[in-house]
Amino acid sequence: MPDEKNMIKHPLLKLFFTSCFLFLVGISPILIISKGVYMWAGDYNEQTIVFTEYISKLLHSGQGFPAFDWNSFLGMDFLTSYHDHIFSPFDWLMYAVPTGVMPYIHTVVMALKVGLSAVTAYIYCRQYVKKDQSAYLCGLLYAFSGFQLFDLVYQFSERYLMFPLMLYCFDQLVINRKPFCFAALLGIYCLISPVFAWMTCLFLLIYYIVRTATKSFPKLDLKLFMRLAIETGCGVLMSAMLMLPFYSVLSGNARADGKIFSHSLIAYENPGVVLCIIRSMFFPPALCANDWYFRNSQLSISPPLLYIPLFLILGVYMIFKKEKRAWYSVLLKVCIIFACVPVLNSSFAVFNNRYYARWLFMPLLVMIMMTGRYIDNIEDEKPKKELRVCAAIVGFMIVYGVYTACFEKPRIYGNIAWIIMAAVSLFGMIVLYLLHYPMDKVSFISVRNIRKLVCVCCALPFFGTAFFLAQDNYFESIPKQKDIMWNGSEPVVIDDDEFFRTSYCMTNSKNKSMIWGYPTIATFNSMITGDTSSFLGETGNNFNKNINLTFDTGDYALCSFLSVKYDLYCNLLLTGGIEVEPEDLKKHLEGFEQDKVINRYVLYKNKAFIPMGFTYDNYIRIDAQPHNSDEDSRKMYDDKVDRQKLFLKAIWLTDEQIEKYGDILQKLPEDKYNDVSVETYYQDCRDRAASACYEFVPDKTGFNARIDLSKDNLVFFSVPYNRYFTAYIDGSPTEIERVFNGLSAVYVPQGNHSISFRYRIPGFKYGVIISSVSAGILLIYTVVDLILKRRIRSKDGTAVNEA
Repeated sequence: MPDEKNMIKHPLLKLFFTSCFLFLVGISPILIISKGVYMWAGDYNEQTIVFTEYISKLLHSGQGFPAFDWNSFLGMDFLTSYHDHIFSPFDWLMYAVPTGVMPYIHTVVMALKVGLSAVTAYIYCRQYVKKDQSAYLCGLLYAFSGFQLFDLVYQFSERYLMFPLMLYCFDQLVINRKPFCFAALLGIYCLISPVFAWMTCLFLLIYYIVRTATKSFPKLDLKLFMRLAIETGCGVLMSAMLMLPFYSVLSGNARADGKIFSHSLIAYENPGVVLCIIRSMFFPPALCANDWYFRNSQLSISPPLLYIPLFLILGVYMIFKKEKRAWYSVLLKVCIIFACVPVLNSSFAVFNNRYYARWLFMPLLVMIMMTGRYIDNIEDEKPKKELRVCAAIVGFMIVYGVYTACFEKPRIYGNIAWIIMAAVSLFGMIVLYLLHYPMDKVSFISVRNIRKLVCVCCALPFFGTAFFLAQDNYFESIPKQKDIMWNGSEPVVIDDDEFFRTSYCMTNSKNKSMIWGYPTIATFNSMITGDTSSFLGETGNNFNKNINLTFDTGDYALCSFLSVKYDLYCNLLLTGGIEVEPEDLKKHLEGFEQDKVINRYVLYKNKAFIPMGFTYDNYIRIDAQPHNSDEDSRKMYDDKVDRQKLFLKAIWLTDEQIEKYGDILQKLPEDKYNDVSVETYYQDCRDRAASACYEFVPDKTGFNARIDLSKDNLVFFSVPYNRYFTAYIDGSPTEIERVFNGLSAVYVPQGNHSISFRYRIPGFKYGVIISSVSAGILLIYTVVDLILKRRIRSKDGTAVNEA
């Protein structure tokens, strides 16, 4: 149990401000070059910054949240697509400021998250360590652990911040019967991230079973069972307003399909997984998707991240040896089994077959608490043998890293990143040795200065990674990213009242048009639905899990098919500040001609643009191949560019749809099927545009359109097929057909007609009711519990007075 003596005055305040300061120092190379703007890499730049700025502009313009969002790819459910940024209280801090200030507020909010992560870790660990200083160091180690460093590229900081506090509230609920806090935190956690909530609930179940089995939790009785059931049930059900739409919309998502049961269950097919777990305990993590040692892409995206600054695995191992039967030692054994057995590990990812290790931040907190227990008595420890083992592993990893650099050509931007991380580990080993075996010549490395040493070792990996990112492309990468993101603070304004989509086929950027308020097919969003993914599979593009949609100059036919009118190219300065005139740019996107220049952005307009809502005269059976066996004909169908041109020749239907609409559409003749010339492509675009809706107006719940048809026909819309859409022709409901293996069409009779699609968020109404009822039950339960406890205390006090 903790000592009553407080060893640090105001530890939480000191820890918070120290952590914030160390974080800002750690990322200072980026802040200096970007002039205060927080820009890290990958997902944070492509998703978090863009999505939060987009939502902020919606709020500040008074538009509010739509049910269906048109700005991301072909349109998505808004609630599920941006739930990370709707329910997070930290994002609402950013929404409270003017949108123009947001690029700088990201820095403040990230520092705030890191500081609070240290505080919540302190609160949890202080229950199990003797000294404030040990808990203080636990807070620092958690806030600057491998997970926090690696996941600066993601929007995961809130999860890491809340977890220690939720575990603390769970302990208080079980041990001291304190109500409300655990359920409230669980509800917020589920709203912020349903996926992480699943992982956390599963870990809490393991945590409870282990602690009960080791008798560190009270024995389960009826009263405790009811408390756990009510709080857990209310916590989860309070998030029903998101949970019901989330799981309804994402059925069939590319990341949700493919279960572990079709793969190896007991042993990993990739032997690098276990080695990667070991490596993660001794080296700071590499930048996302650039692992030095292991080539597996999934390992690079979601690696185990068990790095503890300075102490590495030493403190955990020492406590593990001394207290083998303690609940935390038993829990680590169970977690090791789960991490090393594929089917158990995949249970944290709902049994998905892709390797997923983000749940390991939960046992990492326990490992850091064990390190705190080790620090309690660090002056009495003499871990010579253990230090030698750690030094041997670090030495081996360095030697193997040199071998990799010389012979294996690792997937990384440059050698500097690995050199920095190897130096950080080596420096930590030296400091760790001198802490236990001090030398007069370096007397400042001693236990009395342990807080300062931990601060240095925490900031170093952050500084090294930030420096690596900042120096990329001769320190010009960050300014170029700012140009792509904000165009030198000059908005990209396109004077065009017609509905259109944009692309970034030449710049190879994602989501950026959302900042300017324009729909974009160049999308990076994990919430793409199964029907959209199915359509993407027909395009011939090799998309990354169907969530990272980057188009190239060979996709010009697909762009026209999807009503892309403008390609936005950011004309960046060359190395050394050399400027390229827009007219000198080499352009290879067929049919797009230069329109105008807006600061760094050059706009190219599609002369083969097709408005939304058009018809066909012919059909192709989905998965059809040419009837003849000519090899060149078959090759044309398989080629990506030619395959996409077929989208413009005929509508793709199933056998059932062909039987249903065969009287109004004709099978595409063989000669037209095989004619994929550029001239025919332009003619097909003109034909589709001539039949398009003369009016198309998107809104918050779908769209309204008008069309004048010379005959009965199917009107195609490049809108994802979704069973939560209802279509109306002249106000009367009609069936939506699933065409092109994932897009939408409706049957419209001859004449002038109005067409509307209305989207309803699935389960949202019932979710709000369930959330409200659950919150009410929790409040009643809390009030009743407090009243009963007060009466018991009152009776106990009366009994004492009478005695």
